[in-house]
Amino acid sequence: CSITNINNESIEYIDSENHQLIYKAEGNANMILSLSDKKSNQNLNVNNEKKILRLRKVCKEQHTIDQINELKQLKRFIAYAKLINILFEQENFFRSPKLAFLNVVDLHEFNTNLNKYRPVDRLDKEIRTTFGIIYPDVTFLPFDNRSNNVYCIEIKPKQGWTFYDNNNICDDLDDTLIDFEMQKCRYCLSQYLKLKKKKIDKVSKYCPLDLFSGKPFRMLQAIKGLIGSPQNNFKLIKNGNIVYKNGLEKSVFNKMLKEIFITSKTKEERKTIFMNLLREALLRDFTIDCDPPSDCKVLTMRKDRRKKDRNQIHERNCQIFERNSLPRNSVLHRLLDNQLLVKSNFSHMQNELVTSRALQEHDEYEYIDELVQKYNHQNQCTKDQLLNSLNHKEKYFFGATSLDCSIMITFRRISDYELNNFSRELINRHTIFINGMKFLVNVTIIDLDSKTSKHFNKYLQQMRASQLAYQEFLAKLNRK
Repeated sequence: CSITNINNESIEYIDSENHQLIYKAEGNANMILSLSDKKSNQNLNVNNEKKILRLRKVCKEQHTIDQINELKQLKRFIAYAKLINILFEQENFFRSPKLAFLNVVDLHEFNTNLNKYRPVDRLDKEIRTTFGIIYPDVTFLPFDNRSNNVYCIEIKPKQGWTFYDNNNICDDLDDTLIDFEMQKCRYCLSQYLKLKKKKIDKVSKYCPLDLFSGKPFRMLQAIKGLIGSPQNNFKLIKNGNIVYKNGLEKSVFNKMLKEIFITSKTKEERKTIFMNLLREALLRDFTIDCDPPSDCKVLTMRKDRRKKDRNQIHERNCQIFERNSLPRNSVLHRLLDNQLLVKSNFSHMQNELVTSRALQEHDEYEYIDELVQKYNHQNQCTKDQLLNSLNHKEKYFFGATSLDCSIMITFRRISDYELNNFSRELINRHTIFINGMKFLVNVTIIDLDSKTSKHFNKYLQQMRASQLAYQEFLAKLNRK
């Protein structure tokens, strides 16, 4: 791609003659397109790193778009991402975005072509701006250019802490906040609000505290819960395309496992190895060498043959855990470390909400401009130096970016022949041996998007609504 420069900010130039754009996915606000260089596709000797282009959507009724403002918002987003990168300390966990300009002669024709592949319920919005964001496509391995099948698991872990745990890193909180969760974590409580609003048919057995506990069997229980009820928190991707998600039959998932673990004999064996592979990746420290790599221990969950009380899930408490149970540089430790900035600054945000209107700016992202202006010169500073210079509000918003992000675990099976041709560093840091099989693995974090200035207010409102929904559910349950 050719690079232009606008106001000292590099912008990657994209046009349809030299680049292939394919519809990939979309959310409420953005559309994701896969992006590749046509020349690189034709030349197998060129390292063709997969990329994605994120473009903002607007309602069709919105006739005019302020392109200058769009560019300003994207620059703001990228500047904030640079500061986020400092907090995570490891570049392999977080891939920095770049600005992009899409050279499209006819946007109407461009949207018409895209609409052929889009869900019908999303067609009320379309692309109106040609400025966007480019990311590496983390559903592929960054250091591997082979054509073999590559798989990726997307997990949205959600909030991995509670107000009632014994991690002494929290300010003095009002007792009502601690009672508020009734010994259930934020995610588990929110399930009852979703149930009340008919967004889900049943409560998930997944609990974030199990995943973040670092305890092997609790982690396996969490992963099993995600597989059983994916909602929007678990997806299986093959070669960049989603092949299993919420709404698809479990048989689709089992078919994919049979394809990945072709030498395993039974469905249960394949599922067990798969869950252990994910557990190992989530706990792996990718900064140190594991020399020589050894076969990971496969833990098997004991199947309870007894018929359980179906109401047990509703009455159980979420189990707290010791914070130091996670390996220091694992992705879960990094995420939890950042999430806890919300908890440790919660009471300060509550006081600010009561005493001022500072959280209600007209521009919901104005606080980012203040942050960037203050800290943009600190690109070379350490995480501790940055944290020591942040105020309580800034720490809260940095922590909030980690509450709804996704962990991407990308992997493919490799042969002994391939292994012998890998670099020593790649073998020691990015291979996992399990049950006689060898996998090349990478873990990244995506969707670390900044929150609006109204986030704290919405957080409190959701907690109250979730608690009420849970109380109402229990009341109905007890009347039966």
